[in-house]
Amino acid sequence: MKPRHYWALGTVVVAIGLAIFVLTTQRGEKVEETTLIPIQAGSLVRISVEWDESRDDEYAETDPMADPEDETGGDSEAEPAPEDGSDDPVEPDEPGQATEADEAGADAEDDGTSEDAGDADDTEPSRLTLVRQGSLDDIGGAHWVFDEPLEGLRADPSTMDNLVDRLSFLDCERVIEGDIPDLAKYGLDRPMLRLTVESDTGDSTTVLVGRKHPNADWERFAMVEGSGQAVVVASSLVTDLTRDPEELRDKRLFTLTTDDVTALEAVRSHEPTPSPEAPAEEPEEADSDEPEDPFEDPLEDEEIEVAGESFTVRYEEPVMADEDPAWRVQGDESSFEGDASACRMLISDLTIKRVESFHIDHPDAEDIKACGLDQPSQTYSLTGQRTDAESGDRARAETAETLLIGDETAEGHYYAMASWRPEILVLRDTDFEALQKSLDDLRKKQLHDFDRDDIERIRTVRDGLAIELVPSEDDPDLWVLADGTDTQDFAASALVNMATILSAKEFVDDSPVSLEEYGLDSPAATMTITPKRGDPVAIYFGSEVAGDPASIYARSSLSDAVVTVDGFRLENIPDQLSDIAAVPQEEQEGAPDGPATPGGMLDLEALGELSGPDESAEEGEANPEVPGGDGQS
Repeated sequence: MKPRHYWALGTVVVAIGLAIFVLTTQRGEKVEETTLIPIQAGSLVRISVEWDESRDDEYAETDPMADPEDETGGDSEAEPAPEDGSDDPVEPDEPGQATEADEAGADAEDDGTSEDAGDADDTEPSRLTLVRQGSLDDIGGAHWVFDEPLEGLRADPSTMDNLVDRLSFLDCERVIEGDIPDLAKYGLDRPMLRLTVESDTGDSTTVLVGRKHPNADWERFAMVEGSGQAVVVASSLVTDLTRDPEELRDKRLFTLTTDDVTALEAVRSHEPTPSPEAPAEEPEEADSDEPEDPFEDPLEDEEIEVAGESFTVRYEEPVMADEDPAWRVQGDESSFEGDASACRMLISDLTIKRVESFHIDHPDAEDIKACGLDQPSQTYSLTGQRTDAESGDRARAETAETLLIGDETAEGHYYAMASWRPEILVLRDTDFEALQKSLDDLRKKQLHDFDRDDIERIRTVRDGLAIELVPSEDDPDLWVLADGTDTQDFAASALVNMATILSAKEFVDDSPVSLEEYGLDSPAATMTITPKRGDPVAIYFGSEVAGDPASIYARSSLSDAVVTVDGFRLENIPDQLSDIAAVPQEEQEGAPDGPATPGGMLDLEALGELSGPDESAEEGEANPEVPGGDGQS
């Protein structure tokens, strides 16, 4: 073998030896029975933790691995080191005369502690106690609350689930062999942490956690109180148990989930009152020398547009098996079919958002009034039936929860209060803005209910040219003219896609007196969509919106409402046959008269007669392509 091979082999051997040393230090070994807390997760009802982080500094002053004989001198002839840290040897005192160090040591022996570990240097330990309330048999009925500190306030459910799962049947890494251990050696005479877990049957287990393993910071020594058996546990256990209680608080606005909710009621009474403590804005100097920040958001300081409409959103179960569920939006004077995506998004904003911070715990009437919550500016109430996460079963009884929003804070956020928790919360301004939905934001915007696969035929009329598209018999994904003429794939696909996703941008007039002002008395174009099952739906495109050239007026035969749509949608409707028919350009320019050109090429003029102007529309006969179906506005 070459020298470098010996070097590599030596490195591997050293690494293996070090690993074995770390894993077997203190004669610890893996055994079958390593459970410290034999309590199931569903049986845990109380978790108490007491810890003192200053213990780690105390542990660091001693070496637990040192030989006791070396510490006491044993047979060694070495002079004892001076306690003041000087290099001078300690002179022996006269026989029978006790030194100050001896006296201090004697005092320490009397109470079993050292001077540094005395009560005079003790810090007040931190405490955390959590109690489970409610029954696990009730869907969503069980939750954890603080007993100390933050008495009576809720803990975050997901964090508690993880913590309970970890403590249930808590295992150690290794068991240290031997008789009753020297507790001081492992920091268990004065443990850094004491954990007590209680079950619903009254059983309790206390685990003491001491110093870190000298050769592995990721491990600590521990023992079950009264067992006389030292073990090694993961240091992450201490990290999980000594978190700031504020980090463990429940930050939800509602306990209901998005899928639980069947109804939402929003009441807007007035705009939130600005805080009198808000700092006055200083006028900007016109000749400021500071360069503009290229990354600054120009809308960052823009005022939030507060919605003023009150409404109710309700979930409607489908009547037929093949029907989709629907949402109904009820305003003060009108009722609309809701947009499922928009309605669920608003409910999601209420159930998923978290509070920015906590303002006052257990507020009194004066606190509530000071934050404008006695007369809230907005109120959001959710009603629903909880669903069991594992079985999917719904609770029989409905749950109702309410969120009140009060005044604006000095920082530009908003005070809030939930009906199920005794705290005044602070809601982030961006989360408040997300709730400012209007009726138009929530109502259904699709101008028809057909998916692409549901459409059997599309007929358009623009500038006197009528075109009909149908799926190809050879390939249903390709669309051809009704007489079988091939189309330009891009143009036909764009038209079909537009027909499928056509929806309103804004709602202009729900009950128009006249269609003339919108250009819908004589539509610029008409699109009739015929489904495989059901009645056709006609979409009428009117004039350009004044002041908004990117939008045009439109209307569906399913409703009287006038809406706006993107103006470029009109450009997808062909006004020349060459816009969609697959005909070479040279044939379009030089085709002779007659039904066919020499060589059997297609005659555009003859094709125009097959797909051309809608004569019935010109004569005023009843058809779905004229508003009202009778040619009249």
